Amino acid sequence: MEVIVVENGSDGDLRPLLKPYLKKFSRFTHIYLNQVGANLARNAGLARATGQWIYFIDDDCQIPEAWSLHSFRELSRRNPNVSGFGGYYQACLRAPFSARYYNSMCNLWLRSFQEASGRSLRLLGGNSIYRASLFSGDCKFRQEIVYGGSESELQARMVERGATFLLSDQLNIIHSPDFGWWAIFQRAWAQSANRARYPEIRKKRSSLSLESKSMRAMDLIWLLALVPYFVVGKISFYSTKALVFLGSPRGARTSCLEDRAG
Repeated sequence: MEVIVVENGSDGDLRPLLKPYLKKFSRFTHIYLNQVGANLARNAGLARATGQWIYFIDDDCQIPEAWSLHSFRELSRRNPNVSGFGGYYQACLRAPFSARYYNSMCNLWLRSFQEASGRSLRLLGGNSIYRASLFSGDCKFRQEIVYGGSESELQARMVERGATFLLSDQLNIIHSPDFGWWAIFQRAWAQSANRARYPEIRKKRSSLSLESKSMRAMDLIWLLALVPYFVVGKISFYSTKALVFLGSPRGARTSCLEDRAG
């Protein structure tokens, strides 16, 4: 196993923190980029990776136990034709309600693409494992998508080329977003604006039948709580579509969010 840490735009210099690991493990790599951009960082990591599988995990995520990786090995062994695996976000016990709210929104969105069998058309950006062979040729993250939807756009291209994804609770990770309510609704705006700007982000969703979608009772409760998030998203989506129709090259502004990888 190799570990690649890509740093671009972090709050402080990570080199002193990573130095012990770099000395101890020969397959531990630190890449520092002067340019800011999450997709730039992801593509830089891809260029350096040598393994058969690529596991993307965000800097605010934590693999709960080593058994998660063993579970992945077993899942990949039992499903040799699956191209990518993933799980859901979980909040730590002391997480604020805003973190639980955001995680629930992400999980509810993900389940809308999932069949009861676990097969899915999407994976969460901060918890996704792909076969390295999927990234051949021009199949990389689009760096012009600043925030919101770049993972969905890439996964849509992968699915068009025959990729299949599988979700499992065995691959759930702890996600601890350190932003508050204002940032949450900024994300709602940015994600929906990019859905309007890049139609390929939202296509393919309807190919899973409503009967096959894996929804849980708790999702119905969160669905009511998430109404404000969806309202902000809809306003952003239709205002961006209007601006694009009127000839604005960028549509609704999304640069209020920093696009960086820690």
